[in-house]
Amino acid sequence: MQRRELVRLSKAMEADFLSAQMRFRQIIAEENRLRTMLRDLDSQERESRRQLHSDVGLKSFGGDIAWYRWVSLSRERLNTQLAKVLAKKSESESVFREKGGKSAAIDTVSQKQQENARRRRGVLELRTLETLHILKSRSR
Repeated sequence: MQRRELVRLSKAMEADFLSAQMRFRQIIAEENRLRTMLRDLDSQERESRRQLHSDVGLKSFGGDIAWYRWVSLSRERLNTQLAKVLAKKSESESVFREKGGKSAAIDTVSQKQQENARRRRGVLELRTLETLHILKSRSR
């Protein structure tokens, strides 16, 4: 493979990898946002239990039941969203690792090609010097 082709392929693979990395980070951010919302909901529920326990007026018309129902539905909705995000995360993580592996493989091939080119240039230079040395020694 030509050096220019390898450089283009390497750049394309790097761009692909960075795109997958960005998508993965966005999914992680969404996961963190949902987990924070669930923690906040738990905190609100604990605080409201303390308040509702002593508020007889709210209990008398079923306000406490409505609140707990809302908390339950909200938790269910957030957990459903979190499950979807975790499924996306799993898929995105696989893609991210695959892209990273391909990018690393191309980089390795490119490095080996550069090393081989350096060796070939070194051998060529050495042969040229040997030839010059032989020619000089014959001319004397």
